[in-house]
Amino acid sequence: MPLEFPDWTWTQSESTVCIQLPLRGAAGTADIVSTERYLKVETRAQVLSRDRKTTLVCAQVHQPPYLFEAFLFQPVDEAAGTARLTDTRVVISLPKKTPGLWTRLRADAGPEERRRLREEALRSHQEALSSGARLRAESKAEDSRYALRAMMELEEEERERIREMKESEREKMEAELSGLEAGGGGRSRKAGTGGGRGAAHVGDRPLRPSVLLTRLQLGAAAGRFLLHEPQDTSGWPSPPGPSPRHCGSHGWPRRRR
Repeated sequence: MPLEFPDWTWTQSESTVCIQLPLRGAAGTADIVSTERYLKVETRAQVLSRDRKTTLVCAQVHQPPYLFEAFLFQPVDEAAGTARLTDTRVVISLPKKTPGLWTRLRADAGPEERRRLREEALRSHQEALSSGARLRAESKAEDSRYALRAMMELEEEERERIREMKESEREKMEAELSGLEAGGGGRSRKAGTGGGRGAAHVGDRPLRPSVLLTRLQLGAAAGRFLLHEPQDTSGWPSPPGPSPRHCGSHGWPRRRR
């Protein structure tokens, strides 16, 4: 059961109302509900138990919650209000919608009007919480979309950089191949006009001079071997061995079966 705040005080100016609520013990948490005609403050304080000899904290004793409820005398701007929680008090500052001095803080309202104002305040507070949660969710979703767009832009820049590198390498390779083809064509023409031995290339691939010379030498040797006329071997001496009558058609001995 919440307890009433004892010894609370309030001050005012032409434009602001200030309410101070004392705390019993160390500061805990404070739940505040505020509308233009209603104010509710509920705190949960903690009492620190210390050892007299060592002055060390021995335990934390949770006190019952304290409740402050006020049906305000005049409307206030709750959106511009501020609250400050210290170790000894809760200080609430509310700007007035209509400047002027109040004769009292709480309005003289009956039970029905108090119930109506309380229900309206709680409904408005729930709507504000829902709206805040929705705004936070939308802000989080927008941050996620922004991060996704930024990541996609970075990936696109990286792909563009890779494409440019590939294009540069391709152009460089084409230039090198063009230079090699131009140099190989000149060597082929020189080899074709010198010595009458034909073009110094095979297909589109130019040959080095050493390879060309080796192939020409092998070709000449093969030609001499193939074009060599057979010689007359009738005057050659017969090979040593058995008599011709024991030999076959090739002059070699027959095998016994």
